[in-house]
Amino acid sequence: MTKKFGFTLAEVLITLGIIGVVAAMSIPTLIANTNSAKFRSQFKKSVATLNQAALMSQAQFDYDFATAATNASTTSTTNAANSITVNALLLSTLSGATYYNSLEAAGYTNDNKPSGDNIPADATHAVKMADGSMFVFNGAQIQ
Repeated sequence: MTKKFGFTLAEVLITLGIIGVVAAMSIPTLIANTNSAKFRSQFKKSVATLNQAALMSQAQFDYDFATAATNASTTSTTNAANSITVNALLLSTLSGATYYNSLEAAGYTNDNKPSGDNIPADATHAVKMADGSMFVFNGAQIQ
């Protein structure tokens, strides 16, 4: 009589069941971590893009951002050093940017706004980048 080595069907099914339970518990965490990493990466890229635009605007137009905050609070449409709008700064320094003077023109309405978008109620203007990211701001305050 020869002795056979191997697993029985019951042992294999129990092992697969345990692996399935462990996978079912860990997959939602992995998906959440992946989505969080994508968001952080896009956010860092957006901040770097705005920083680059600010530095290029400062060098190209000698734009004084220190007075821009003062002008924004008084709803002035010009910078104290020169008359240039933030929209012109963004479009001249960001390649692939498209300016929209209303959120509806950018494709956002109350009816079709994607879930999870936290667009402020007073937002009136948008700049959409080539990579799909969008900067939304209140044009009355930032010009």
